[in-house]
Amino acid sequence: RMIDKALALAPHAAESHQALGWYYYHGLRDFGRALDEFSRVLELQPNNAMARASMAWVQRRQGKWKEAIEGLQTVVLLDPREAWYKYELGFTYFYCRRYHDAIARFDEVIDLQPNTPAAYLVKSFALLNLTGETRQAREALDDGKACTGRTPQLTWFEVYYDFCDKDYEHAFGLLTSPGVVLHPNNPDSSDYYFMKGACLSKMKKLSAAEVYFDSARVKLESRLAQSSESAALLSSLARVYTWLGKSDKAIESATRATRLLPVSADALTGPDYILDLAMVYAQTGHEEKAMELLDYLLSIPNFVSVNALKLLPEFNHLHSNPRFQELLKKDNRSAI
Repeated sequence: RMIDKALALAPHAAESHQALGWYYYHGLRDFGRALDEFSRVLELQPNNAMARASMAWVQRRQGKWKEAIEGLQTVVLLDPREAWYKYELGFTYFYCRRYHDAIARFDEVIDLQPNTPAAYLVKSFALLNLTGETRQAREALDDGKACTGRTPQLTWFEVYYDFCDKDYEHAFGLLTSPGVVLHPNNPDSSDYYFMKGACLSKMKKLSAAEVYFDSARVKLESRLAQSSESAALLSSLARVYTWLGKSDKAIESATRATRLLPVSADALTGPDYILDLAMVYAQTGHEEKAMELLDYLLSIPNFVSVNALKLLPEFNHLHSNPRFQELLKKDNRSAI
């Protein structure tokens, strides 16, 4: 209502159209109408960097990656001292598997604002995708810890890299209490319990592991009862069900997440849930279904590549599969 009043009083005010665009983007996830409002801002103010960046963020959701990159490149020229625009361009390069370009932009962000944790996190995972090993990825995390301290998100990545390297003892030592580790997309303590359970399982302490997995399950099911349409919660719960041996429930939850937020509705976030479903399939004995999804993911922009698939622990079961080995021979090339 406040936006409507503002538009009624000043229909040509760029700020009102920008605010309405954000309402459509964040509130209603109506990307088409959001794009219309941001376009209107640019008609009124052709050099408005925020409006042009907002258009690029919409275009990513719509799968218009080339247009998004071109828009963000223009934004960086319009406002070269704004670190966040450089980060968003780097993030877009990262999703399009242009890892050298992405890392260069993250380094620029760090030069401008060294206390930006997200730049270290995504640079780290870009390095893992680029190199196919964790050494340089860990160095980026260490740089982040030196500048920002040990954040829960940085610790999450360090624990995950320990899983990639099968160093479960070290991972377990990092998981000292709830709150020390947070998944970037799931800000509660369930990942602490899940990761601790996974460590214990790998260390052959199965009874103790089940207690932690069940704690994660209870927390996630409780949250899901309040937000039954949350694809993120469903995917997180699917991972827990997988380790608890509840294969049918894991597949059901992960599949439902992909239907709630398909790639056709959101090309930025939708692939995450396809990957989660592939992980569930791989860990529950449905190898061919997992491979079909991975083959698809390698054909579109998202945060995983051939090099990452060689390391991600969720796909360890596939390494003896000839089709998976053929998949790993694909080029680790740009998606755009």
